[in-house]
Amino acid sequence: MGKKSVEDMINEIEIYIDSCKFAAFSSDRIVVPKSELQALLKELKLKLPSDLERSKKIMRNKEGIMTDARTRAEAIVAEANDQAQKMVEESEIVTLANLQAEEILRQANMERNSIIEQANAEATEIRLGMMEYTTGMLNDIEKYIQTTMEVEKTNYENLIESLQNNIAVIGANRSEIEEQHEAMLRAQETEITPEPQYVDSAFAPQENYEEQASYAQPGQEEENIQPAPKNVPAESEDDEVFEYEDEEDDLFGE
Repeated sequence: MGKKSVEDMINEIEIYIDSCKFAAFSSDRIVVPKSELQALLKELKLKLPSDLERSKKIMRNKEGIMTDARTRAEAIVAEANDQAQKMVEESEIVTLANLQAEEILRQANMERNSIIEQANAEATEIRLGMMEYTTGMLNDIEKYIQTTMEVEKTNYENLIESLQNNIAVIGANRSEIEEQHEAMLRAQETEITPEPQYVDSAFAPQENYEEQASYAQPGQEEENIQPAPKNVPAESEDDEVFEYEDEEDDLFGE
């Protein structure tokens, strides 16, 4: 398995975030396991210094530029030496040849140093830019995930608080209903009075009031109205006992 680049790690983090499940009661919030995401970020930070391909390419070009500069400088120096050697042969131009050779060498060295410094500066700038860009992107991802976690935590806390309030309201309503129910039961027990128990049926209330109303009342002269029946007391057990004792007296002649 090949080494992962910075882009591969970033793509892996994006795929991991897309694969996370949505949070409850939300269509745009996700639940991200903190430990797994931190592991991916840690792996990305570890691979970052060794995976800057562009910086490596610049560094390789730097060696080529320095080699080319040395070659050109050596060629210039060789050419200057040749020219100086030729000029030395003529005594009249020996001094001028030396001055020209020194100037050529000075310019060659300055050009070589300028090329090397420029290559180093470009390589350093590119490397720093890549590191700053990657670090900023990682910070943005971390802030986004942290904000998402805080928002989801707040939503869950609000949901729990709302459910607790609903439970409290339901409990209060239930208590109120139970109190009303008990009050109604007590009121019902207070309103119910026991009916009188009549020993003699003659003193019991008349059930059929329509028939009672059809009997003749005092002062009425209609012939077709029957007279009201008299309330004759029913014979009690004591009366039966007295009759039995009278029969025994007759038998014994008392």
